[in-house]
Amino acid sequence: MSFPGKSSIAKLGAGLLAWTVSLATSAGMAATTEGAASPNSANRLSTFRSKYLENPLAVSLSLEKPSLGMRFKPKSDDGRATKETWLKPNAHVLWGLGLDYNGYGAVLALPLAQDQESVQRKGSTEHFDLILHRYWSGGGVDFFFESYKGFYRSNDGSSGDNDNSTYTQHADVAAIHTGLNYYYVFSPDRYNIDVQVRERPNPVYAGLSGGSLIALLALDYNKVSATSPFLKVEDGAGAIDSHDLILAGEFSTATVGGGYGYTFIRGSHSVRGQLLMGLGPQQQHLTSLDRTETTRTMTATKANLSSDYAFFWRNNIFGVNVRYDDLRTNLSSYEMSTTVTSVFFYGLWRI
Repeated sequence: MSFPGKSSIAKLGAGLLAWTVSLATSAGMAATTEGAASPNSANRLSTFRSKYLENPLAVSLSLEKPSLGMRFKPKSDDGRATKETWLKPNAHVLWGLGLDYNGYGAVLALPLAQDQESVQRKGSTEHFDLILHRYWSGGGVDFFFESYKGFYRSNDGSSGDNDNSTYTQHADVAAIHTGLNYYYVFSPDRYNIDVQVRERPNPVYAGLSGGSLIALLALDYNKVSATSPFLKVEDGAGAIDSHDLILAGEFSTATVGGGYGYTFIRGSHSVRGQLLMGLGPQQQHLTSLDRTETTRTMTATKANLSSDYAFFWRNNIFGVNVRYDDLRTNLSSYEMSTTVTSVFFYGLWRI
């Protein structure tokens, strides 16, 4: 197994149930997730909790596939279908080895080498990610900063990622997505965003399945730029106004919304799902192809989805976490979506 030269990725976690920090260099991304599954009896849960706290030293292994994609969909006044343009990064799959003591730790994560065929077809992507989150019995906060450069058109003359098509590549396109999500849980005695929250009440330690309504307050800042056009009028079959084609754009958004989360517990298994939607104003600063700058306010929508499965075996935890965050921006003649996704497999062993 070989790795690119610029492959070092540092990750620092602070607080078992507090802060988690992820740092990644141009080769990829590393994220920290600690999930816990709960036995179905209070006695077994109590035993697990005492062992978990008595053994503060742990090692972890992880495997992750991150992505930040952009979608451009022209609007149609007559209801006809329009062609979408998808820009996706050719991100690495990452593996990580970590050491944790009482919730404070460090993880070194390295990208798996990509085959040359994938690089030739889709190009290469440089990216950097910083992720922090803090959860408590009544809610939580997520903060993220993600920077990507180098995209390809995933739906450009192709029937799927598994064929042999060579995609149109945009090595000059750069995107930044940073934001803050605040969650308020209305029924903390029935649901926690993080099953490991040690504060009371925590229904997980009672072995109880349950859910709650959740309020969401989100602040987002997006920036996209390029040295050459990455959209054309033909992309929308004439549906995109030429004055709406941008060379760069900055988008500052505040959304308010809510949704529902539920945790299902059975034996040593825990499954959690959470879906939130938001709506709010967005200030846009756009630079068109002719270098004309425009500032305006539009309406944006946000969708936030997270789910995880965790299995508890003796004093160890194994699981998978999936995160999806989509911010949709309305321009005059087309819609732009910035989507952050992550699929994260992990194992944590208490020593």
